[in-house]
Amino acid sequence: MSYKKNFKRIQKIIKSDLAVNYPFQLIYRLLKLLFLISAEKTIIFKVNAKKTTFKFIYKPYKSYGFGGRGQFVYREYYDRFFRVDLDIFNKQFKTFLDIGCSRGFFTTYISKAYNCQTLSVDVYNYAIKDCKENLDLNNLNQAILECSAVGSQEDSGRKILLNKKRPPSTTSVISCEKIDTHSANTVEMVSLDDLHFRHQLNSFDLIKIDVEGYEYEVLDGSINSIKKYRPIIYLEFTRKRLQILKLFEKINYKPLIPLIDGSLTHLKERDLQNIMYQNIFLIPIENYQEVLKNPKNTVKANF
Repeated sequence: MSYKKNFKRIQKIIKSDLAVNYPFQLIYRLLKLLFLISAEKTIIFKVNAKKTTFKFIYKPYKSYGFGGRGQFVYREYYDRFFRVDLDIFNKQFKTFLDIGCSRGFFTTYISKAYNCQTLSVDVYNYAIKDCKENLDLNNLNQAILECSAVGSQEDSGRKILLNKKRPPSTTSVISCEKIDTHSANTVEMVSLDDLHFRHQLNSFDLIKIDVEGYEYEVLDGSINSIKKYRPIIYLEFTRKRLQILKLFEKINYKPLIPLIDGSLTHLKERDLQNIMYQNIFLIPIENYQEVLKNPKNTVKANF
């Protein structure tokens, strides 16, 4: 099984955006990462994203899935989100929700780029602590941090039992046992509405959701708040794809996929079987129309 996992990891590296654009830089960073792992060395590196540059910490955690190995290697090519010009949506970002924030890669970027309040949530305490450390490193102090598992309204108030043997990057509500009592290794479940009420947020302007396949339940459980505040949403798009598209079609949202150069393309239902990239934007129709008016329009018609 370990051979299959390692083979898949190698395939992912070879097909990555960084490998396509800067293969020699990828090789150099991989070699440096091997040195950092063997030397158990912590370093700070710089990320040159679309809207701003920020610093981030790599830590030599021994377990796979910890420490920011992927962020260290890929940096602004870690996710196409970091190469998209969010200003084309003509929306003011006062509040950013980072659901499944991990160690704060997205949180740090948006907080610095837009000087907005951020609410970052993850199921692991170590991730929340590291997120704060990365924010402090960049002199950012408007963040609210919470250790919770975000789910639907029906999940609210329950607990999930974490499987400590799974890497953090693969932990999902789907694979965790839900219980109603507190015990060791449990995390409280909340909805987006719970977070809004608990922290007295004025709005949802931009939401990133990475909850390992539970995105539809998170969105459906707080659809009334989404209809009210009309946020731009960026999410992992691996499960219940058609249901997500149908749900947001009803409230006049447009799905867009980021391309390797940071431009965007439309997503049609007929393309669901063909898309390779696993993250999409859901854009309110009013902001989508602003994109079309923009003379620097980066929305492309086809894949």
